[in-house]
Amino acid sequence: MAAAPVSLHDAGYSALPGDEPAGSTAGAAYLGRRRSTLSPLSLPPGLQLSGGTEHVAVPIPSDHEAAVAQRLLWHAQHQVPACLASLQASREGLTESEAAERLRRHGPNAIAAHRPVAWYSVLWHSLWHPFNVILLLLAGVSLITADLAAATIMTVMVAASKALRFGQELRSTVAAARLAEMVHAQATVLRRHDQTGLPAEFIIDQRLVVPGDCVRLYAGEMMPGDMRLMQARDLFVGQAALTGEAMPVEKTARTARCSGGAPPPLLECRCLGLMGTHVVSGTGLGLVVATGNSTYVSTLAEQLGRQKPPNAFQRGVKRVSWLLIALMAAMVPLVVLSNGLMTGDWAQAALFGISVAVGLTPEMLPMVVNANLARGAVAMAKQRTIVKRLDAVQNLGAMDILCTDKTGTLTQDQVVLTRWLDCRGAESAPVLRYGFLNAFFQTGSRNLLDAAILDSGKAAGLEGEAVHYERLDELPFDFVRRRLSVVLQGEGGPPLLVCKGAVEETLALCSCAETGEESLPLEESARQALLDLGQRLNNDGLRVLAVAVRELPSVAEALAAAAIADGSRSGAASGNASPRSPLLETPSPVAGGTGKLAGGDGGEASQRSPPTPPAGRQRAASPFAGSVASLASIGVSFSAEDEADMRFVGFLAFLDPPKETARQAVAELRAKSVALKVLTGDSAEVACHVCRQVGIPAFAVTTGPELAKLGAAEYVDAARRATVIGRLTPAQKARVVAALKDARHTVGFLGDGINDAPALRTADVGISVDSGSDIAKDAADVILLEKSLLVLGHGVVQGRITHGNTIKYIKMAASSNFGNVLSVLVASACLPFQPMRPIQLLTQNMLYDLSQTAIPFDTMDESYLAVPRGWSASSLLTFMLCIGPISSIFDIATFALLWFVYGANTPERQALFQTGWFTLGIVTQTMVVHLIRTARIPFLQEVAAWPVVLATLVVSATGLALPYTPVGRVEQMDGLPPSFYAWVAATLAGYALSVQLAKSLYCRIFHRWL
Repeated sequence: MAAAPVSLHDAGYSALPGDEPAGSTAGAAYLGRRRSTLSPLSLPPGLQLSGGTEHVAVPIPSDHEAAVAQRLLWHAQHQVPACLASLQASREGLTESEAAERLRRHGPNAIAAHRPVAWYSVLWHSLWHPFNVILLLLAGVSLITADLAAATIMTVMVAASKALRFGQELRSTVAAARLAEMVHAQATVLRRHDQTGLPAEFIIDQRLVVPGDCVRLYAGEMMPGDMRLMQARDLFVGQAALTGEAMPVEKTARTARCSGGAPPPLLECRCLGLMGTHVVSGTGLGLVVATGNSTYVSTLAEQLGRQKPPNAFQRGVKRVSWLLIALMAAMVPLVVLSNGLMTGDWAQAALFGISVAVGLTPEMLPMVVNANLARGAVAMAKQRTIVKRLDAVQNLGAMDILCTDKTGTLTQDQVVLTRWLDCRGAESAPVLRYGFLNAFFQTGSRNLLDAAILDSGKAAGLEGEAVHYERLDELPFDFVRRRLSVVLQGEGGPPLLVCKGAVEETLALCSCAETGEESLPLEESARQALLDLGQRLNNDGLRVLAVAVRELPSVAEALAAAAIADGSRSGAASGNASPRSPLLETPSPVAGGTGKLAGGDGGEASQRSPPTPPAGRQRAASPFAGSVASLASIGVSFSAEDEADMRFVGFLAFLDPPKETARQAVAELRAKSVALKVLTGDSAEVACHVCRQVGIPAFAVTTGPELAKLGAAEYVDAARRATVIGRLTPAQKARVVAALKDARHTVGFLGDGINDAPALRTADVGISVDSGSDIAKDAADVILLEKSLLVLGHGVVQGRITHGNTIKYIKMAASSNFGNVLSVLVASACLPFQPMRPIQLLTQNMLYDLSQTAIPFDTMDESYLAVPRGWSASSLLTFMLCIGPISSIFDIATFALLWFVYGANTPERQALFQTGWFTLGIVTQTMVVHLIRTARIPFLQEVAAWPVVLATLVVSATGLALPYTPVGRVEQMDGLPPSFYAWVAATLAGYALSVQLAKSLYCRIFHRWL
């Protein structure tokens, strides 16, 4: 039943301007879908269907998801005062009593675990699965025939199936609970005293945080709720838990703006901090707008709590099961009717009909399927792959589309400085040198780009270069300037300002560019050429920073003057002047400086003292100590005004490089006809560059915001055609996977982050890695002990072997049993006695089933393993109708032989007739295993695995010898004339030839065999 729309009033929030229900225009604006198209919001929540005879539910935002997004987008697009007013809050924080009242109203700031389906509902639902109906029916038949052992085994199979279903529901609940544990931490909040009204900071458990709280943000802390940022200073937030991307995101308090009338994507709003993310560096002040089950991350927990959609294996088994049930319902009454009319013994006819039903149904199907899956899981374990759900083995083989993230799967999951280029695009050592000095001497929290610069610099031997410099000051990064500068003093020459930052902002402050040994003025054409070069690097998937430098001779002059003055004063006191440091010699001026002096023209002196060197970098006897001390004594400080008239040095280009095995793995999967699609929260341009490097054709590219504007049919078509989809939210990844399933594909998804959990659950086979998040591993069906597509390629092959062997049994059993039933119908309509006693029919069926137990150990043709294989009930029906009647032709010929040649044409001679057909049937049914298991010529072009050959010989020998044993006498069998065995041999040869000819014709018409 669809949930009622959730409004902000229902959630306990005060009214917001423009507060509409989730299903209103604002809710649709969140999805970016136009009302002129067929919007999924017009259907019941959780279901969207496209054309076709069979549909897969496409998950769409629930009312809760839409309400959460609507609330967050409203706060992102409004100024802080409006946000405070909507929450009846203050910049100084809530009072203690207000906080207590809101905690009582909203409850603890924790994500409630999903309430699992009642155990009796799970049992009832699994009881009426058609596969279990067949098992229970067979158990009933076994009880009627007093086969208690068989009845017990089948009942255990049903119980095991129910237990598996219950275990899956339990894992979903645990996953949601772990999601709640992930966001458990402490928070620093501003609260006002009830009597005095004075604000103070309190460190509290984040479960006590309420909407309207003002929270201080510091490096290393978790976001205690969904927040609207009111202040941000050098604030970088890690959103990998939600987007999967390792790079921290810059945050600011600036209001988000609409682009083209559409609201910005939620995860790209810089003024929002979402619960579950963490502060990498910087500080901030945030207004809590949502807590607990009203947060964005709670929508992921909600999705994990939903019932997992049926996968390709489950859908295939269900279709085949219903086909067998329909066939049984059609054939058994005909057998009972014809046999009862001919013999007049309706009780015996009914018992015979039940035996026919047993023979018609492949009762060994659960055992063969489970044995195949278990054997496949063991084989995959040897390839460092853990299979949590057995049916995932077959789904891997049937998978024709693999959706994967980019980071850590195709790439090495680390940022590497790959290029350092001058203005002409040539590799330049000075660019790396200056970039290294900037990263080495900065005091703030380093990001992945800084770490990459330091690694490359150390590899180039630049670590010793830093010994020759001392940091005088630092201009930290901010979101307005988008750059960071350090001021260094070398062993000779003036202080040097080294700047590293965004290309456009840094280049705008440069007056010249370094080209080899000379500097050339930056004219407009040259500046544009450098911007174009940076854009080309971006288009290649590289993250680019610019490096610029500037000498500050005026600072050196001030330091020299201060040193002379200090020397004079010292000389007057002691009679000896101190020697002048060569570092303070004033060189020929090349550029002015704006370092400000106390009491001079530069304005007021800064109260900021030079920063202390980073930990681990202090030197006991620094030759620059005098310079640093002099800065403080004469009141020199640096500001953004000093980042002017700089000399542009070049570009630093970064990349998460592809894995060495990625191209090989992609080629192997493509050779296996598995199409790869890259779904990432990163930009599409970066993903396309990686795809080109590893051999994935990026001929169709789209993004999450673009998909959100499409109607249902267009959405499915766009998802099917695209090979790279960027800027996806976690929910959008799941919708893309569901859309591909709706287009009748078997879809796998490889991911390791919390953001991947909804897509992992939606996919036919969810694949994670042992280093992934607990939530991702709980949602996955398969866990790789090595995050490599090469490992996954082995699993695909094993899955196809498993599927092939399963299909072998189903087609062998179904076609053979169908032929037997046709023969029984003919015999029942013509004979005055039963063509085979019920106990003989069950014995023959049991022996045949025992011969099939070796099938999981069989091999598959290479041609079969080359392409994905899925379940097809229509193909099974066609196979039965084409191949099954062949055995009936030889059965009818045997009936005629026994009736006319051997005189088995009276009730007194029926034992000879029944024994003859039993013997011929057991031999031909075991022979058909070798005829059906391969599209090639058996024994000549393809030989089965030795367990299959052995099982065939043992069962055939048992069937031939059985009439002469005590068991045969109990079943009222009779000895056969020796000449009959010549007929058996001739029939066997003719049957094999006929099936082989039919196989060739079948393959020509339908272009497939199994």
